[in-house]
Amino acid sequence: MPRTREVVGLAADKPASLTTLSRFGGDCDLKGARDEFLTTADTSLGVRRVVMESWQRSLDAGVDAEGRSLPPVEQDQGAFLAKREAHPLSDLMGLIRGLLGEVSSDSENLLAVADESGCLMWVEGHGSSLRQASRMNFVEGALWDEEHAGTNAPGTSLRIGSPVQIHPSEHYSDPVRSWACAAAPIRDPDSNQVLGSIDLTGNEMVSSPYCLALVKAASATCQAEIKAKRNQLTSKFASLFQRADRKVGSALLDGHGVVIASSPECWISGRLQLNTAKGSALLPNGNEVPLERLSGGEGYFLRGEISPSMVEVCIETMGRKEAVVRFLGQEIKLSCRQSEIAVILALNPKGVTAEQVAVFLYGSEVSPVTVRAEMSRLRKLLGPKVVGSKPYRFLFPVRLDFVSLREQLRQGRVSEAVENYVGPVLGNSDSPFIAEERMNLEWQLRAAVLNQGDLESLDRWASGTWARYDVELFQRIADLHPRDHSRRATALARVELIRRTYRRS
Repeated sequence: MPRTREVVGLAADKPASLTTLSRFGGDCDLKGARDEFLTTADTSLGVRRVVMESWQRSLDAGVDAEGRSLPPVEQDQGAFLAKREAHPLSDLMGLIRGLLGEVSSDSENLLAVADESGCLMWVEGHGSSLRQASRMNFVEGALWDEEHAGTNAPGTSLRIGSPVQIHPSEHYSDPVRSWACAAAPIRDPDSNQVLGSIDLTGNEMVSSPYCLALVKAASATCQAEIKAKRNQLTSKFASLFQRADRKVGSALLDGHGVVIASSPECWISGRLQLNTAKGSALLPNGNEVPLERLSGGEGYFLRGEISPSMVEVCIETMGRKEAVVRFLGQEIKLSCRQSEIAVILALNPKGVTAEQVAVFLYGSEVSPVTVRAEMSRLRKLLGPKVVGSKPYRFLFPVRLDFVSLREQLRQGRVSEAVENYVGPVLGNSDSPFIAEERMNLEWQLRAAVLNQGDLESLDRWASGTWARYDVELFQRIADLHPRDHSRRATALARVELIRRTYRRS
């Protein structure tokens, strides 16, 4: 019979007194688990899953567990300061210091903010703690992603896209194993892309649930502040879009080059490369266009030629009975059959014949006449310049919502994927092709949540109707909560209800 091992280390939502320990005894002996992992590559040591997976990534990346090779530090101070000033989080540092500054300085801890790559852009706090941290290169300009620093809260939170708390002996590299840390990623409220991470690093106090809650709240506050500022900017300068030439694209950018609004809606997005000295921006197609500085210096406005390579056809299918297509500022609702065809075309960019579409739709060879009639209606609705024929295909780049979600899963961004999943793909479709895509997506998400998800992701997934009778899911939620936690009791009650229901049937 295989050995049963309990979880080692601090669960993110448990105080230290509720920590469940394995045969290694306690935190002082967590080093034994790390050392045994390095010696045997045994991943069944009872260590928290989020920690063990991070150890494995650190090992695969070749991180020196003994710390003889420290994280690299940017040597060009001028380049680093310019990079920091241009980063979107620079505008939020006053807010972040107001939220967490006293917690770090008064308790001899450190406040750190990393960019999306894991580079520490700001490291502030108690003087003696700053000096001690500098010995392991926990300094401004150092790269603390997992590939260079091993398991650590700012780097691991960026890697998994979720808040995380790392107890001292859960770190991978020896020089860091006397420090505790808690970090939460900050996301762009519109694109959901990770902008960076807020971190508290220091003594045992940082191992408390209180500190994890603090960084999570600070992250949420920052995201709300970004959204509020963008809404104000969009409202203030909305007239610029009304005056814009409809034959060209126009966009409103914040002071860091992030596109906060564009006309048409799917023209450009993300963050553009700015050349403020020259007064220009680089578009995704490589064209350079002039920038117009907004009054008050709050951001920029630009215009540029609309080219097919820059315009996307956006198709929304999740949580819908019929798809919605967004293109050049239009919102076009499709019928159920048109929705199915649109997904087939999106997943076959080189094109398909009427005969192939018939097989995808109906699961067997049928007369292509019916398919051609449906294709004719779809091309008329979207336009012949959007949907081509011979073979049938989209003539513009396509962004399909559930494909984007799969990419998030592939990158390990499980919590982000769960948050973006709003329901099954075209729930009313009985097409074998759509049914397979729908089922595959749901099973991929479920597997990722069970294998990699944190408690927040598990709870979010469990709230959906698709998880109503998932015994394994609710049992896992119960296992991860402390015995006196109300969520554990609720999950166990759900497990018992499901089992009784199936016994009766």
